[in-house]
Amino acid sequence: MCRYQGPLERSPHLDVKIVFSDLDDTLLTTDKHLAPETRRALRALGVRGIEFVPCSGRALSGISQDILGLEACHYAVCSNGAAVVKISDGQALHRSSLGFERTSRLYEMLKGFRITFDCFIDGVVYAQKDRFAYLDEIDLPPNTRYITKLTRTVIDRSIPEFLQRKQEEHGNLERLTMYYHDDQERDAILTAVELDPTLIWTSSVPHDIEVMDRNAGKDNGLKWLCGYLNIPITSSVAFGDGLNDANMLKAAGLGVAVANAVRETKRSADKVVATNDDLGVAQTLQELLKD
Repeated sequence: MCRYQGPLERSPHLDVKIVFSDLDDTLLTTDKHLAPETRRALRALGVRGIEFVPCSGRALSGISQDILGLEACHYAVCSNGAAVVKISDGQALHRSSLGFERTSRLYEMLKGFRITFDCFIDGVVYAQKDRFAYLDEIDLPPNTRYITKLTRTVIDRSIPEFLQRKQEEHGNLERLTMYYHDDQERDAILTAVELDPTLIWTSSVPHDIEVMDRNAGKDNGLKWLCGYLNIPITSSVAFGDGLNDANMLKAAGLGVAVANAVRETKRSADKVVATNDDLGVAQTLQELLKD
C-alpha cells in the first residue's frame, strides 16, 4: 500500500516550491502528448514562482520544447539522474556518469546477445545500426517503440570503435539502455551488471534494462537540485509511474504515483491519483495550488 490514503489536502508542512515529474506514462498521455489541461497546470506553477523539473530517463535531446520552453522549467534531471542540466545553455550542472570503461566492459560481456546497446552521451542517445533493428522484433508497446526510435541517433560504426572515438573527444557517457527479447537475454544482462558493485540498474518499460553509476538515480537528481537551489526537500513534489521513479517518490516531500504505475512505485508513493490518460498530474497540481 502507498504511505497515504484519502483526499489530497495541502499539509501545513508542505510549502510547494519545486515539482519533479517523470514524462512517459506520467505527465504525458499514452500517445506521448502534453494535454492542454496539463499545460495549463504547469503554466500555473510558473505564475506562482514554483519550479517545474522534468525528471526522465530520456536524454536532454529527447525532451520536447513544449516542456523545456515552459516558464516554470529551468532545469531537467536527465538520463535517470545521471545528469542535472540547466535548460538555458544545455550545460550539465551535475553528473554521475557511467563512463566509457565500464560501458566497454559490459559490451564485451554481452556482445554475443541480440540486444540493443544504446549509449547516452552528452544529452544524445546513440544506437548502433544493426542492433537498432532489433527494436522491430522486441515485444514493446507501439508508443514505446515509436518514441525510442524517434529519440535515437543511429550510427554505422561498431560500438567499440564509436566508444573509443567519443572517449577521445572527451564525451561524457551518462547511461546505457539495453532492450532484450526474452528472459535469457534479461538474465544475461543482469548477471553482467551485478558483477560490478559500482553499477545500478532499473527499468521504465517492458523489455528494457537501464544501467547507471550507483550515484545516479532520479532520487539523487532530486536531492542534488534541491540542495543547489536551496529548497528544502520537504517542499518538493514528485510524480511517477515506473520502477525508475520509485526512489524519487520516496525522497520527495510528497510522492505521487499515477494509477497506471507499477506496484513498487505505488507502494513508494504518499498518494495514488488518476492515470496519466485521466490527467492525474494536472488534477493533483490544481488541488495543490488551491488558495
